[in-house]
Amino acid sequence: MKNLMFIIVVLLCGNGVMAQKHGQPVLITLQQVERILGEPALTTLSGDTSNVEVYVSKSEFHARSLDHASDKTGAFAYIYEDYNSESEAWKTYRGISLSNEKSPGFEKMNNFGDEAFYHSDGRNFYLIFARKGNKILRMKVNKITSKTSLPEFRKVAQELMLNF
Repeated sequence: MKNLMFIIVVLLCGNGVMAQKHGQPVLITLQQVERILGEPALTTLSGDTSNVEVYVSKSEFHARSLDHASDKTGAFAYIYEDYNSESEAWKTYRGISLSNEKSPGFEKMNNFGDEAFYHSDGRNFYLIFARKGNKILRMKVNKITSKTSLPEFRKVAQELMLNF
């Protein structure tokens, strides 16, 4: 019986460290993505991973057709991260923020979670990276087209942050 209990504990704990239970992830909807891209889209990747430090949910979307005005097909990526500790989330946020803050198009966002920034080169991508407590939101449009909506990009990010 002791051997059975030991096996159960090892299976539950993995390498001796029990993973913290994470709450329900804050996911983006296809309708929200279509508001951002300004056209019908499809999900091209969706999945989640977790380890003893963080739960991560990733989704990628692409517009269903080429935008002839820009000669690009809109693409969007969303990542939700739920860390076991606020300090780990802060370290992740801080590292990404420091690597972007000297780039043209970087701006800190106020009243948006605990800390957040927006970054864009104005032609190819929009990025919002935000932290609230132990959770991080990453949103990126990586192919800006003539149909992409920056106001909707910001509005959807705000909507999602309200659920953190």
